[in-house]
Amino acid sequence: AVYWKHLALVHTGPYWSILVRTGLPPPQVNYTQPVVAVQFSNATANTEHHVECRLNAAGLRADDERDKFAGRV
Repeated sequence: AVYWKHLALVHTGPYWSILVRTGLPPPQVNYTQPVVAVQFSNATANTEHHVECRLNAAGLRADDERDKFAGRV
């Protein structure tokens, strides 16, 4: 997939890593891509786990029917 070509795996700790976007200009001026790290203490190996991170903040609409990804990271 072309999408993965522009990501880099960065090891940030002994138990987790993050994917960061590389090689592309930022989509907007002064845009900062959110960084999310997740650590599982008791996850089953070789099992797919679905994780969804959400952002809750004052003044942020996360329930827009036209933008299903608003408020999600």
